Amino acid sequence: MKKLIKSIMFVLALGAFSFTGCDNGSSDPSHTSSDVWGGVLNGSSLKGSYAVAGSSFDGATAVIIGSASGSRQNVSMTSDTLPAGVKTVFIDWPSLQTIGNDVGGTLSFPVANLDRLYDWTKQGATLVFNKPESFSVITILTHIQDRLNYKTINTSQQRQSLQQKQTSAGEFGELDWDIVAIKPDASAYYLNRMDNTGKTSTVNVVTETSIDDESPTTTETTETVTDTTPSTEDYALFAKEAVKWLNESQTQALQRYKQAEGSDSNSINQVCNYTITINCTAFTQKGRVTMPLTLRVWTTTMYNFSAEEDYYHVLMEEEFDPSPMYFDEFYKDGNNFTGVYRKGGYTWNKMNFHIRWPFSDYTVRDLWNIQPENKAEPVTTESIRGWSVNAEIGGSKKGVTGKLSGSYSAEEHVKKVENDVSVTYNTNVGNEKWLQWFYSFGHQSSYSGKMSKWEYSNPPSNATSRSRSCQRQSWNWVINNTKKRGSEPFYFIFQLFDMGFQMGRVQTGGVAFQTDHKTIGYAMKIDGQQYNIPLPVPERYKHTYSLTTDDVGDTTEFNHLMTTLSNVSSNFDQLRAKLIRKDSSGSICGRTGVSEEALVNMVGNEWYDLAKEVAGKKIAVNKTYKFYVKDENGNKLPMRNLAKQTKKLFGFLSLYEWESPGTYLVISPAGISITDN
Repeated sequence: MKKLIKSIMFVLALGAFSFTGCDNGSSDPSHTSSDVWGGVLNGSSLKGSYAVAGSSFDGATAVIIGSASGSRQNVSMTSDTLPAGVKTVFIDWPSLQTIGNDVGGTLSFPVANLDRLYDWTKQGATLVFNKPESFSVITILTHIQDRLNYKTINTSQQRQSLQQKQTSAGEFGELDWDIVAIKPDASAYYLNRMDNTGKTSTVNVVTETSIDDESPTTTETTETVTDTTPSTEDYALFAKEAVKWLNESQTQALQRYKQAEGSDSNSINQVCNYTITINCTAFTQKGRVTMPLTLRVWTTTMYNFSAEEDYYHVLMEEEFDPSPMYFDEFYKDGNNFTGVYRKGGYTWNKMNFHIRWPFSDYTVRDLWNIQPENKAEPVTTESIRGWSVNAEIGGSKKGVTGKLSGSYSAEEHVKKVENDVSVTYNTNVGNEKWLQWFYSFGHQSSYSGKMSKWEYSNPPSNATSRSRSCQRQSWNWVINNTKKRGSEPFYFIFQLFDMGFQMGRVQTGGVAFQTDHKTIGYAMKIDGQQYNIPLPVPERYKHTYSLTTDDVGDTTEFNHLMTTLSNVSSNFDQLRAKLIRKDSSGSICGRTGVSEEALVNMVGNEWYDLAKEVAGKKIAVNKTYKFYVKDENGNKLPMRNLAKQTKKLFGFLSLYEWESPGTYLVISPAGISITDN
């Protein structure tokens, strides 16, 4: 396969980091003794039985497989079914290449092969790809998303995913991913490489110095640091984050995509639909310490048909464990007469990040229910009320008119901020109007006292400054005039602006000399990347459908026919109820989709599912009945199905198209068939 030399960064891409190989030199963890991996994940391991396709596994994938405790199976990429009980399938890059075609230097896949991978997920398996090529994974993910939810259309998803970061001259290229994992609900986890060996960068050092009883002075300097090769322990920290995501139960991600149902009269549970792991590095006197910060985002959206507005509820969480960089009092020298030199720490002391709405041509009409929105005060829980179908939202500063297309029940809350954490929220920060949350963590390493009586402040083990914790934020957006947006998704921008840690130091020159007392704050090295966090597309298109036939004739025979159809197919009534949606009162309430095309594809596919359940069977009738589905305007809905023919998007990505098997379900004395006329 030809190599493409220009890199891009998808919205889901992470910071640049990598790792190469296993300690024993083998790329296949099956050749690695379990003793090598014993304890490397500190008790975390992949749950359930798993299968592998191929043998070229390294990096985080090797750590995960090597430490897995469940039974192992081998599978072929041509297998239509998986061994019973398999929860995870690991696929290496050579195996993935065997089911694709090299078209213009980019791997593409026949629909049949994509459907096989989709069928694996239908059997309950999570797919884990080891160092895959970028476009291949996007193709697979898009296909699974589309099969799970026909409201999702290809071009919208591709434009959302192909947010580009331009580098050197050339064509589009591939990202250095170590792991990409896709669950049966089409949620995904991305992990890039960690290895930046030899790369130099500068970090800020802020020193607050107090000499005897004088007022403290602050100085800021920079230090140059050089990345070293990550150790197995470094890499295990990131593998552990992936294992945590892989081990989440399906109920934690239930119904992220509702298969061909629309959102009317259904509550949309808020589930985590975006996970990114950011590489953070502290350069301490004990050496380089690498730690992952995991960002999770929950997003829910509704559309107001009367006002043509989008409603978004966003909940964001940052999970971080600073314990690897804490070293207690790690240096102590001298005595009261010769002078004392002592050092303690390091502790996590601050986190500063920004988010903003980047679309100047779409106005944020309202921003409310911001939490935490205070000046260094604790937060209890978020006060948002659910969004009810055909009801108005409460809580907005500027109010709301009209009705919403769906309902939403808040299940995630902003938890109480720990007592040793203070937070400041600012809006309209800078020219681009960033929203900023600045966290400051108490219980820092420091020294207190005077002359020879200095005491080291040792933060408690459960202090946020030295133990794993989560910080959460939430807010609501109302966006004006969004009907013109069609099926294009919005996104917001997240940037981890600053992370810092702190060390305490005291130095005396003996009883007759001055005391130099310092608190030194260090900036942690972060990637500085601005991440485009995708927002779900609300269903801005609506139609009401009915299943009908023009000439009933014999009413008795027709009623008998409808009863018989239910007996011929056990799924007929269920499929018909899904096709013709009714509310709790029994009234037809219509169907909604993210675009006209997506709505037609979704409901047309349901119409085809219903028709093919009975096609080819025979019912004793004297007349011929031609059934069809029409909308409120009398337009007949064609049946829809995925075609095997592929097409090109942007000249390099193969996709599939929809086909129409027919428009009518014809029931005659000769049998039941699907026809175009």
